[in-house]
Amino acid sequence: MKTGKKVFKEHHPKIFEYIKKYRTHLNTFSIAMNVFFVGIVLFEFFTPSDISFRNIQIVLGVIFLIELYLRMKYHGFKSSYVFSWLNIIDMMVIMLIFIRFYYIDNAILHILTALKIFRSYRVIHELSKVNQYISDKQEVIFSVINLCIFTFFMASIVFTMQYQHNPDIDTFLDALYFTITTLTTTGFGDILMIGEYGKLLVILIMTLGTGLFLRLLTVIFRPTKSYYHCKHCGLTRHDRDASHCKHCWKIIHILSSGEHDDDLFS
Repeated sequence: MKTGKKVFKEHHPKIFEYIKKYRTHLNTFSIAMNVFFVGIVLFEFFTPSDISFRNIQIVLGVIFLIELYLRMKYHGFKSSYVFSWLNIIDMMVIMLIFIRFYYIDNAILHILTALKIFRSYRVIHELSKVNQYISDKQEVIFSVINLCIFTFFMASIVFTMQYQHNPDIDTFLDALYFTITTLTTTGFGDILMIGEYGKLLVILIMTLGTGLFLRLLTVIFRPTKSYYHCKHCGLTRHDRDASHCKHCWKIIHILSSGEHDDDLFS
């Protein structure tokens, strides 16, 4: 049975050879476009009415759409690949980009903009394939991304619900400031939510946000995995107290102080 790549090679030999020859350059271009897109999205949070940012995203959306189609065609449109979590995020983000062709009020724009930051997962996934340091630190990086996505998304909801109703929320920066002080449990009290829905939103930020914040601290200071390159099979992530590689079952020698989690409470 022919694989998707073999079928693609038979039907589009020139394109296949071009991709094979310039794979490194194409990956670099893809990474650059994704990093640029995430940067544009972050800037747009603070200037939602700037049309130029939307126009740039439309151009990038066309590039992403072509890239997504070629990747799926290259893999033979296999359902396991088409509906992978990264491709689902890509399809969602591309759809959100083209929704901007239509007029949508500023409140909805903030929610849609927050959702587009999910493209960050594609950035880290592609960078991890070309940078060993990022590959080794994926757990920490993804924890940071999860916290950032949650923060900007909740800040967008705060701004949407409180703008023009709460005198303390005049800009997105005010909403972002309130969200960060809430999820870190700092709570200066200089900005307060108005109404029952505002209070419920605060409860949601504190309940979910604090968990993500503590998860990030745990990953940084008490990581669940150790990074050790198994010379037999190449696996790089192992349990902290592992004596054998769980992939090939060969003996590994991870540097460890012998401290267990329970020792912290003894």
